[in-house]
Amino acid sequence: MINNYIKEFLAIVKYLIKSELVIEKDNFLIVDKEIVFNLLEKNLYQTKENKLKIWRGLNWIDTDKRRFTKRVKLSGKESPKIKIRYEVYKTLEKLNGKERQ
Repeated sequence: MINNYIKEFLAIVKYLIKSELVIEKDNFLIVDKEIVFNLLEKNLYQTKENKLKIWRGLNWIDTDKRRFTKRVKLSGKESPKIKIRYEVYKTLEKLNGKERQ
């Protein structure tokens, strides 16, 4: 089951990076929560809430307490965003590449 979460996480982050929907800041990828919520609803083996609980539990995202988002200040305005740990993405990408070999 964890492989499903890893593959989906990698696919979503890769898509976000290529589409330039993320802002890179302090080794995090910051994105609007609605965008991530919509992407998580594509594969319906779990709800988006359950998927984000896993992401938060595995420390793949940085969140405020009891939330899936983190208050982030961008351009002088603070709003809730999804903060993806870029190092986690890079590590999982390397492990996923080695697994295929």
